[in-house]
Formats: sequence, structure tokens, C-alpha cells
Amino acid sequence: MSAILKTEEQVTAASFMQVLLLVRQIDYSNARTSAVKVSLLTIGQQAVMDSYLCLMHLTTGIVVEALFNAFATAAFFKFMIFSIFEMRYLLMIWKARRPHGFQEGWNSMRRELSMLYSRFYGCLLAGIVLIYQLQRFSGVLVLLLYSFWVPQIVHNIHHDHRKPLLIRYTPTHTSVHTHTHLRPLTNTRAHTHHILAHTHNTFAHKHTLSLSHTHKHTHTHSLSHTHSLSLSLSHTHTLSLTHTHK
Repeated sequence: MSAILKTEEQVTAASFMQVLLLVRQIDYSNARTSAVKVSLLTIGQQAVMDSYLCLMHLTTGIVVEALFNAFATAAFFKFMIFSIFEMRYLLMIWKARRPHGFQEGWNSMRRELSMLYSRFYGCLLAGIVLIYQLQRFSGVLVLLLYSFWVPQIVHNIHHDHRKPLLIRYTPTHTSVHTHTHLRPLTNTRAHTHHILAHTHNTFAHKHTLSLSHTHKHTHTHSLSHTHSLSLSLSHTHTLSLTHTHK
């Protein structure tokens, strides 16, 4: 019980740090030219993942009454992150890519907002159904959730963008998610869970290194580095799938 409470305290502290990072990043992308550089899929996937974490903590707190306060606090922070900050960031990116839709009157603006929110919550609900139907492959699904930097890497290479995100945002955001949300798996006695957590941790940090690489090097070098990353990605998916079956 004490270990669970300690983990929840770490999740709450990490969530608070995530809020500060998001505020800094939103300010950094305040200009339209900066917001265009950010991948809509990357921020959307992070928002979906945080919404799932919010639901998970809230549900656990309701089921286990002794842990309600700790889990409800973590759930509140996660709700605030995805519903306020990340949705605001998504709206900024959407507006930067489709400026005319927000300049043609109220009806056009309402249509743009409806498209954004319907797609987000549609993906959220579809993800819940997918997770329920594919519980057997939970390791692979978690791996896909932690692939949120892949769209940004591809977006950087395709459009030859430089520094779309703060340098400290990428590694810190990755560490916040991997060390707080994957740590419970490494603390279990199950050997398979330990390997899966280690695989997901390594996988997420490889994406972080690759994203940092695209900030600093030319388009050709980025393509070469991403090709090597794709080979590593294939191996990581295979390893995760193998241990999921076990």
C-alpha cells in the first residue's frame, strides 16, 4: 500500500512538471510559423494517452476507496493536462494550419472546432474499443501509445523543420512518462513485465534521440538515422509481441 501511494505521489509531481513544460512549449509555439512545425498527431497522441491515464487513475480510486485521494489527485492533474493545456495546444496547431477557417465568420469557426473535437474524441473512443478487443496484445498497444514522437520525426524530415519543440521539452516529457507510468511494471516480480517495461523505456528514449538528431542535422542525415531507427523499431515490436504472447 505504501509503495502504491509513493508511486502516485511521483505521478502527481511528474504531472505538475508536465504542466510547466506544456506552458513553456505553448509559449514557444505561440507564433503561427512555430505552431506549423509541430505535428498534430504527436500532440494528439499525447493528449489521448493522458486521457487514458486520467480514466485509469479515476477508476482505480473509485474501486479502491482507501487509495481514492491519491488516485483522484493524479487523475485531476491528468484531466487538467489533456482537457485544458493539450487541447489548447492542438487548437493552436489546427488554427495555424487552417487559418482561413477561423477568418470566415462564426459558422466556419464552429465547423473547424467541430472537426477538431470530433476527431480527437473519436480517436479516444476508438482507442478504448481497440484496447478492450486486443487485451491479449497489451504490450504492443502500450508500445504504440509510447510512439508519440514518431509523427514529429516524420513531420520534421518531410518538411525539413528545425527546432519545432523546446530542447528540454522532448527528453523531459519522455522521462516523465516512462519513469512514472512504466515503473510499476518494473517493480513487479513477473519477468515478462520487467522486460516489457525495459523495452518500452528504451524504445521511447530512442525516439527522443532521433528527434534531437533531426533538430541538428541535415535532411539527408536525418533520413539515414531514421532508417536505422525503423530497423530498431521493427526489432522492438517483435520483442514486445513475443513477450506479450508469453
